[in-house]
Order: sequence, then C-alpha cells, then structure tokens
Amino acid sequence: METFSKAINKIMRVVFGVMGTIMILIATYEVFARDVLKISQPWTDEALKFLDIWMIFIVAALVFLRDEQISLTLVEDSSIVRNKPELYHSMKIFQYLIAAVLNLEITRELITIVSTQMSTGEITTNLKYPLWLLNSGMLIGCILTFAFALVKIADQVRSFNVDPGVVE
Repeated sequence: METFSKAINKIMRVVFGVMGTIMILIATYEVFARDVLKISQPWTDEALKFLDIWMIFIVAALVFLRDEQISLTLVEDSSIVRNKPELYHSMKIFQYLIAAVLNLEITRELITIVSTQMSTGEITTNLKYPLWLLNSGMLIGCILTFAFALVKIADQVRSFNVDPGVVE
C-alpha cells in the first residue's frame, strides 16, 4: 500500500504541478487582458473552473489515500487511544467507513448528473466542451476516494489482528 501510494504521489506531483502552472498562466493572462488590454476573456474563467474542479477532487482523493487531510487529532493522538490499538483501529475503520458511504452516495448522484448531461449533449458557454467533462472530475475523485477508503478499511482490519502494541 505504501509503495503504491508513493508511486501515485510522484506521478501526480508532476501532473498537478503542470496543471497548476497552466492555471497560473491562464489567470495571469486573464488579469493582463482585463487590466492592460481592456478586453474581456470569458474563456479563462471556464478553463480555470474546469482545471480547479479536476484538481481539487482528484488531489483530495490522493490526500485521503495518504492520510494527509486536515483532521482533529485530539482524540486520535491521545495516550488513551494510542495505548489501545483496538480502539485506534476501530476509530480509523469508522472514519474510513463514513468516507466510503459519503463518497458512494455522491458518486451515485454524480452518475445521474453526468449521464443526463451526456444524453442531453449540454455544452459549456464559452469553450463549448461537453458539460459532463467538468463533472467527471468530481465523479472520478469521489470514486477514487471510495476505493481508497475500502483499501484503508482492509488495511485497518489486517492491522487490528497483527498490531498488539502501541500505535505509532
């Protein structure tokens, strides 16, 4: 699991680094065009929205995979929980189960939205790309988070029986 996570992280750093650079260039051009050239460039907002949604949801799934999301660790890091691995693993399983259920429900809704947009052929206003491409970023991010939650639950269940000592 850790090797998989590290490999994915290396690839995604490059991909999302390039995406971030493209977003900075588009936003810079948008400001330059508006303030210096005194022309409106509506395609820039649409392009940034597309890249934002894809980046946010897929990166959120990757952050979840590596357990690097913002969280309140007051209870989790307490000595009471750290000295009782079964309690710690139970808490982590509950956390991942909630994430799995929420992302499964969001995925179910997004499948309906994306399939409707595919069947109606809706397109965006300025760039004229199919609207379902925009929502596909959210859908892929939620599917990844759901899958990662299942993997993490399985890891915690395995650790439950193997780890008799203090949780690190």
